[in-house]
Amino acid sequence: MKCIAMMAAWVLVAVPAMAVEQEVFFSDYGQALQQTRESKQKPLLVILEHPKAKQQIEQVSHSDSLGASAGLLNDYTVCRIDAGTEYGQAVAKAFKTTTFPHTVVIDRSGKWQVFKKTGEFSSPEWNSMLVKYSQPEPAAQPVRYQYNYNYCPSCRRR
Repeated sequence: MKCIAMMAAWVLVAVPAMAVEQEVFFSDYGQALQQTRESKQKPLLVILEHPKAKQQIEQVSHSDSLGASAGLLNDYTVCRIDAGTEYGQAVAKAFKTTTFPHTVVIDRSGKWQVFKKTGEFSSPEWNSMLVKYSQPEPAAQPVRYQYNYNYCPSCRRR
């Protein structure tokens, strides 16, 4: 009896810890943007969808069928917006789009749109976009100028 109780306790503790991590999607753009700005760890992937055109959402939801993109979505804060709702129309207006699906990638700071596309993606296009924008931008290198000290435009040395 003690053995069964211990096994039950182990199952209650161990099974949730072994559960596979589910992809988390935001349905509120404001919350997703706030999360991106606070963490500064992941870019924000915004997908505006009209309910009549479900292919883009299915492409994201069933990313296992796209192979590599399943892991690539973990590098993003993902926000899916239903453009058929009043809220979705307001978000679409803010992004200045009336055509769906509309996909936008916002940088890690949450300040700049680094990619936007209206329309559907092919699988290679989708994977390429996910890889390209998941990488952090390289730090800007200082520009070094070489001056010609024999010529000064201000004093016109002769």
